[in-house]
Amino acid sequence: LNSTINDHYDTNLNELLPYLSYEIPSTGFAIGTKGQGTNTVYGLAICRGDILEKDCKICVVNATNKIR
Repeated sequence: LNSTINDHYDTNLNELLPYLSYEIPSTGFAIGTKGQGTNTVYGLAICRGDILEKDCKICVVNATNKIR
């Protein structure tokens, strides 16, 4: 892949990860996509039903930081 494609993919990833962290607390489930074609990033975050909302969000935030 050339650097332009990587730049688009990285941009999409950087936008998707905070979205998942923002969406997950209310239901414990978040799914999203960002981009098109080879630059598409897919994300899914799920927390167990017995986890508090705040703990779920903290876990997803920590995981998204480690992904990068």
